[in-house]
Amino acid sequence: MKKMMMVLGFVMLMVLGCEMSDINSGECVVSEDCDDGDDCTVDICDNSGVCQHTLANNPECLPEPECVPVPETCNGEDDDCDGEVDEGCPVVETCNGIDDDGDGETDEGLVVPYYVDRDGDGYGDSSFIVAHQCPGTSVTGQSEVGGDCNDFDVAIHPDAGCPPCETAAYYRDGDGDGYGDVTREEHFCVGAPMAGYVENADDCNDSDSAIHPGASETCPYDGLDNDCDGLTDEDVVTEIRYRDEDGDGYGDPELSAIVCLNASPENGVRVTGDCDDGDASINPDATEVCNGKDDDCDGETDEGTAKEIRYRDEDGDGLGNPLLWSIVCADASIAEGVRVAGDCDDSNARVHPGALELCHDEIDNDCDFGVDEGCQCTWSTRYYRDCPQPSDYFLCGVGVQECDYGSGPALGVGLITDCSGGSWYLYHEVYPESYREQCDSSEPVDNDCDGIYSNEDPDCLIVE
Repeated sequence: MKKMMMVLGFVMLMVLGCEMSDINSGECVVSEDCDDGDDCTVDICDNSGVCQHTLANNPECLPEPECVPVPETCNGEDDDCDGEVDEGCPVVETCNGIDDDGDGETDEGLVVPYYVDRDGDGYGDSSFIVAHQCPGTSVTGQSEVGGDCNDFDVAIHPDAGCPPCETAAYYRDGDGDGYGDVTREEHFCVGAPMAGYVENADDCNDSDSAIHPGASETCPYDGLDNDCDGLTDEDVVTEIRYRDEDGDGYGDPELSAIVCLNASPENGVRVTGDCDDGDASINPDATEVCNGKDDDCDGETDEGTAKEIRYRDEDGDGLGNPLLWSIVCADASIAEGVRVAGDCDDSNARVHPGALELCHDEIDNDCDFGVDEGCQCTWSTRYYRDCPQPSDYFLCGVGVQECDYGSGPALGVGLITDCSGGSWYLYHEVYPESYREQCDSSEPVDNDCDGIYSNEDPDCLIVE
């Protein structure tokens, strides 16, 4: 309907164009003198020498006719003049690789099978479909037409007449192991297959020549059916190996793996039982030594080794505190303690069994449960002498001493060298301020007779 109206409009315009000539008042000799440069007019110089311009009989020069809306139909045109074409019409699926009708499928019902055409004679091998695609889209090596009885000879095809022969199925042997792929079947004349094809279809992996019926299952486990019997890694002989980090021949029982029988040593050792796989000296075959470790991995520590009791010696006098002891290895260092106890004051190196008893210090210097025993000095206020030598400490103790002669003759005032008939007394306890320790710069002297020389005595007074 719409097209009919457009044709009528064109005819009317042509009629009007012929009646309404554009007459140019100018003079002309030939029609070329009237060319106005408009391809949609016919320019003519009439007999009176006047240019006339009429509408050319060319549909392209007609003005666009007014659209007259009619009901939209599915014809590929905008019938109702709304700027849309075939709106409301169902979409028809076309073979273009697109889901035109929105049903979730592409080119459904439109694609056709394409067959391999190896010899390029235009006929494909009907037993070998290479693709399903739109008609008329074949490429080299494909054909929409099957039926080639020998697709390896361009001279043999249905139009040329296929020679009569008995055919059989053959299968592609891609890896050359003598076993074919069941999914790649071709038909050839019996006994004359193309190279690379075999009669059987028993290969379960035609890309690996090591996999086929009759092959051996490999170790370690590869997860493959090497012999194509439908089973994986069957008949593989394995054993348990243990990690041996320290290389002592014994593995960690908690780190094991299943490996092939007779696998290389880097896969672990067969013997386990190592209780410390970071120390090669510790294993079930080691000898137990006294070191605080379970060397032979029997669950016991230092069993059967020599041990002894050691005592703590805080003051370093060689004798330990009997109350602080421990059992250690017999060859332990002195840092583990001393073997002899009996020290009654482990904070004072001058107090221990065998030390000299010092008089009047009220300390049990020799740890014999007696204080100042054996001291023979008595008190005096008259005569004095220097401290006795260390060898005399036990007899008369430390301190400045005076001699009380009693009824015996005095040898003089001052330093006394003999005390026959008298008794010695500690002087510095009677006159403490007059006889203190001095810090002698020339040589060490025990001024206060406490057994500590001035350069070591904490009570030393600095004398300038």
